[in-house]
Amino acid sequence: LPILLKKTEYFLEVVTSHGNTMVKTHLLLHRDTILTLMGKGSDNYSAVQDDPMEAYDPRKPTAPLYHYHKSIRAFWLGHCERGHHFFEKLTVPGLVDDVVNWRMREHRKFFSLYHGINSFGIIKPTSDQRLKETPINILEGLKISAAVSRWNFHNKACLLAAEVYSYKGNHQEAKVNYAAAITSARCSNFIHEQGLACERAGFHYKKIDQLAEAYGFFNQAKQCYAEWGSQLKVDSVTRQLESIQIKA
Repeated sequence: LPILLKKTEYFLEVVTSHGNTMVKTHLLLHRDTILTLMGKGSDNYSAVQDDPMEAYDPRKPTAPLYHYHKSIRAFWLGHCERGHHFFEKLTVPGLVDDVVNWRMREHRKFFSLYHGINSFGIIKPTSDQRLKETPINILEGLKISAAVSRWNFHNKACLLAAEVYSYKGNHQEAKVNYAAAITSARCSNFIHEQGLACERAGFHYKKIDQLAEAYGFFNQAKQCYAEWGSQLKVDSVTRQLESIQIKA
């Protein structure tokens, strides 16, 4: 993340000097997301402050970018309701008319894992069937993508499968898929998703009261997030570790 931030700020200077407003908006959103993940900035969305309607009017080319960054920040911050709201905006039919929106449709394959995991944070017994089926439908899509590009999507399919099994109470299958997701993310050098898989495994083992295993996975997640450069997530996982130490 620190390296990505440095590169983003460099290109921001370049596009600003050339007066490229569209790319500048994209890079400002990108920079604010990086700062949020690093724990160095508030969720302030500086890129759309000059023109608020740019964010809310779906006819504006930057609207999908705005919703994308809002959803990603909300996911990593643990704001499930907010995340779901913006993930859903990115799946509205018809938002694929221009080049920007077409690219956003392609991006959905990559952030659909977060949408699927996020859904479990808001599903209730009284939730409608569409919401309950959201992670299942996303998992099917990830399996198809993994068959085409194992390097990009195998870890994502395994992690969402583990979450589905955990939700259904199939602990053995959940265990197998969490392990596969961690291994696959590590092999693909996706340190952030390796950390995410470890963190989600930690929550699973904590839920079934296997605290020693939960502690081990949370500790692995903390190491991954530290390597990624996300102090936000390091602090979050540290709180989980401390809660397990208190109970032990």
